Amino acid sequence: MRGFCTHGIEQCYGMNTTQNREPSRLTEENGANRIALTVDEFARAFGRHRSWAYRQLYSGTIRKIDIPGRILIPVGEADRLASTLAIHGEAN
Repeated sequence: MRGFCTHGIEQCYGMNTTQNREPSRLTEENGANRIALTVDEFARAFGRHRSWAYRQLYSGTIRKIDIPGRILIPVGEADRLASTLAIHGEAN
């Protein structure tokens, strides 16, 4: 099922390796202690296109870490956004 993760960005994005499943590319390359995601990683975590992630950034919905030539999104921002979104069919 595509869409945003309802049980924490770490578990959905493969940062929690205690489960019996293959760790994601993110875990293999960068370890489990990531503090920020690229725009593409953020979009994939929510099952959306990267243009959606940029719209979230430029509308001020999420904060960013702006390094010259690179934009990163703190993992805490992804968790915060996921906690504010409603699951389809459920009332807030």
